[in-house]
Amino acid sequence: MSSTPPPPQGWYPDPQQPSQLRYWDGSTWTLHTYPLIAPPSLDLASLRKKIHTTKTLGTVAMVGIAIMVIAVQVIMLEFIGSILHFDLTLMHTAPSAHTAIPAFSAFPFFRYQLLLDLFDLVSLTVEICLFIWLYRSMDTAALLGYPATFRPYWGVLSWLIPFANFVLPYFCIQDCFRPGIHRGAPWKGLFWAAYLIQGIAALPTVAVALLNYRDPERYLPFVIVESAVIGIIVATAGLLLITHITEDHLDAVAKLEARRDSPQEPAAPQAT
Repeated sequence: MSSTPPPPQGWYPDPQQPSQLRYWDGSTWTLHTYPLIAPPSLDLASLRKKIHTTKTLGTVAMVGIAIMVIAVQVIMLEFIGSILHFDLTLMHTAPSAHTAIPAFSAFPFFRYQLLLDLFDLVSLTVEICLFIWLYRSMDTAALLGYPATFRPYWGVLSWLIPFANFVLPYFCIQDCFRPGIHRGAPWKGLFWAAYLIQGIAALPTVAVALLNYRDPERYLPFVIVESAVIGIIVATAGLLLITHITEDHLDAVAKLEARRDSPQEPAAPQAT
């Protein structure tokens, strides 16, 4: 006689706790649980609205990151090339009775300071949107009953701790997803790899400016194309990640709404 195949992987009533669901991986129960019915105090309509607002914040952050990647490299190329060219002119200007040696204070720092101040303002706005997006996504996941490694406030702190911010945001992003085999893969990995790469994307620009300080503007098209490609990759990966998290949360809300109306689930599978 052939044995009955086990049920497919998915969420089923917990044999030990009927008030919650437990994840069945296809052969055995896992440690991941999920509330069967949303608490009466949880306003699912407001939560749905919050999910959409969080998506908007994340979209602004990802588009802003792409713009920043391009802007910072263009400004850096122009600034480093200009200051080196000015310094070279200063060293090679011969003094005479009729011409004064250009003072280093004559360098147009004011123009670059305005650009840097504007860039800092945009950067701060993007970072705030990014922090709030991750915090709200983690908070929504917690309200939906997703098991998590970190509390929602780590959605902000994870970006601010030196060295740890190379890995902590990645695990915070993972907590935004419902437990499962992949738990957000490959979107979270693709976004995080692109985000880390954009952090060192300015190195080629610095090298170009240092090696070609006489005429750095010649390489401006190269810098724009290189930074645009990196920025587009980061933004695309980030938008895919945001969309995936949003769909995951909205699907969870829809299931909780359905269970409030008819709290019946398939029979729990038996572990073999």
